[in-house]
Amino acid sequence: MEEIEYRSADLAVETGNAPGMKVKLLSENGASKTYMIVFSKEDEVVSGLTEFAKKYTVKSAHYQGLGSAFSLDLGWFDFERLQYKVMKVGVAEVTSIIGNITLFNGEPVTHTHTTAAVEDGTVKGGHLLKLISGPTIEIVITVLIVKHPNIAKRVPLLFISSYLGITAESLSRIRGNMANER
Repeated sequence: MEEIEYRSADLAVETGNAPGMKVKLLSENGASKTYMIVFSKEDEVVSGLTEFAKKYTVKSAHYQGLGSAFSLDLGWFDFERLQYKVMKVGVAEVTSIIGNITLFNGEPVTHTHTTAAVEDGTVKGGHLLKLISGPTIEIVITVLIVKHPNIAKRVPLLFISSYLGITAESLSRIRGNMANER
């Protein structure tokens, strides 16, 4: 019988494990900057996203991507244990990566969910714990530039979240984290 592995939701992410990661600024409009992040073969994506967030001093962002994985670990959150049950997916086509970056205790933190298709065509999904890039993983990330934070407080969450392509709940969490930083 296979032993079930659990991981803490509080584990710190080690940076420096995505040496082939390339970043390119795609656009800038005053309120946001959009980047393309391309991970090379065997880069660890969670490490690279965290490194990007720290290097570019990201306070709030959202992203989406796709690609392939040589190794993929997803998590399913067990509310009784308050830990992630690890699902070892292995080699897979990464059909979706979606997430956000917020501040927690003054440090940028990534929160990513992923779906991936395995050889038989079934799809696995969950919280991204670890992803070793196959030939490539490509992520488009929009970093929000907070110049007038009080303006956003006057607009309904549903309008802002719809514009950003995230849920109102995620935006509420981002706002809460930003308020804690002040």
